[in-house]
Amino acid sequence: MTRPRVRPYTRKIMPGVFVRRSASGTVSIVDHGRLIGWLHASYGADWKAVLLPGTELGKFKEEDAIRAVVRAYRVQHKEEVAEYVSA
Repeated sequence: MTRPRVRPYTRKIMPGVFVRRSASGTVSIVDHGRLIGWLHASYGADWKAVLLPGTELGKFKEEDAIRAVVRAYRVQHKEEVAEYVSA
């Protein structure tokens, strides 16, 4: 049985942050061109937020999961983020 395909898209969430869904359903979070994490579908309307290299942050509604990944990434990489956000 083949997995149903979804329409790929890229959506801007906040300045410099995009969510990309592939045809296979993978949801990636990109901050200023850098892959920083992804979402896994969970039960109901919840999503598992995952920060690279694989740290699970918990289950959230989709928008909250995206913001949790971005927040965690920016806290962990404060100096690096300051360089590319100000550029």
